[in-house]
This record gives sequence, structure tokens and C-alpha cells, in this order.
Amino acid sequence: MREESKVRRLISYVPQEISVWTDISGYENLLIYAKIFGVPSSEREKIIDEALENMGLSEVKNELVRTYSGGMIRRLEIACAVLIKPKIMFLDEPTIGLDPAARKAVWERLKIFKKEYGVTIFFNMHYMDEADMYADEIAIINQGKIVTSGTSKELKQSLGGEVITFTLGNNAYDSRIGQEVKKLENVRSLFIEGSSLTVIAEDAEVALPTIMNLLKSMDVPVEKVSIAKPTLDDVFLKYAGTRLEDKSRIGEVTRVREMIRKGGRL
Repeated sequence: MREESKVRRLISYVPQEISVWTDISGYENLLIYAKIFGVPSSEREKIIDEALENMGLSEVKNELVRTYSGGMIRRLEIACAVLIKPKIMFLDEPTIGLDPAARKAVWERLKIFKKEYGVTIFFNMHYMDEADMYADEIAIINQGKIVTSGTSKELKQSLGGEVITFTLGNNAYDSRIGQEVKKLENVRSLFIEGSSLTVIAEDAEVALPTIMNLLKSMDVPVEKVSIAKPTLDDVFLKYAGTRLEDKSRIGEVTRVREMIRKGGRL
């Protein structure tokens, strides 16, 4: 590729795995990346200080990275990626394993950077609430294929109704229940996951008593019922057939990143 050096200055990538050195300072990490990106020596100090300021790390720039919190490390990784003020950024699970406060801090810094420099940010994630809050456009991917896309509002409206969730007692679900519920008027679609029966209805107030009567006639115990507006989790459930949860993987990522930060062995 003849223009590879120019392309590298237009695109940045922040991987899910830790991408900074923990046995040196935050400033030193940025200095290394500045040299990798080919930032002129006369400009490095200014650009590094600006990146640290943008990510709220100026006060700890000379401290070893192993002393940083998980959220601070993630912001340092993003600071390394934004050194060259790229036009496009790719973020792989940018807040996975972080606590809510750290997740919010990361997104606040990214929003500022996006607004000031007009960068386009692509990110993939498992936190649907964050996708709802921060993504302009969302694509739902299942088994490597985009199954639907649009704004958060458009995707939720595509369900066309309200969500009624039934928690069935004694693992009472069998295939007959779904078949019978689908026949009811006002029911648009339904999904089964474990002991949970989720029904998308045009009007939940009208559909609920009908469904309850049906379940009662089939001797199906119901422990809990809830009604809500569609969420992105419901959208994923409809188009991918399962909820987007992988707590064990998130826990593993958190453990690995924490051990690396402390300089431990896996």
C-alpha cells in the first residue's frame, strides 16, 4: 500500500486487550505512541499534554500505569489512539469490565473528542444501555451478519408494541404454550428464554388478561408479570433470538486486565 503511512494517521484502533505498558508512566506510554505515529519531536510535548488533558489524566501522567484504576487505563489507551486526531476510530468493547462510574467517564471523554474533532467512532459492545445512549446508528449482528440496523428509536419502534414478560413457575414452559399464545389477537411475536416468556403485544393492557386466562386454562403457573416499553435488549432478542448477555466473558476480561495492570502472571 503506497499511502499506508497516511492511512495510519487517519485511523486509530483501541483493542479489547490491554494495549499500554504498565511498568512505565502514562506520559511515557504516550511518548512511545507519538514516536510510532511519527509525530515530529518539536510537536510531541504539546500533543501529548493535550491528549492527557482531553482524557482527564494530566495529574497522573508521571505515575506508573500499574497504579491506575481500570477506567484510567482505558482512558490512557484512548488517549494513545487520539494522539493523531484520527478521522475514524474503532473501539473494541470500550467499557467492558469497568464499573458504572468509569464507563460514564470514558464516554464523556469520547463525546468531547468526537464533538471537537469531528471523528467518526465505530464501536462494538455488549452493553445495550450504552449503545442506546451513545450510538447514532446501531447494527444488530448475529452469527457474523447484520440482521437489522437503524437508530435506537427506529429499532425499538420496529417491535411495534409493548413488552409483557411472564416468569413461569416450576419450569412450566413447553412448546404448546408458545403455539397457543401466538394465536391470540393483539400478539405480534413472542420469545422464550428459560422460564421467561416475553410477548410483544400491540396493546399490553388488552392482551394481558387474555394471555393470563390462557395460561391458567393450561395450568401454567405464573410467578411474575411485568410490562415495559421495548428496549434494545428486546430488539436483539427479536432479531437474534437470544438476549445479549455474556457475564462470564466480561468477568474474565476484567480479571485479565486487572492482573496485567498489577504486573501479575496469567
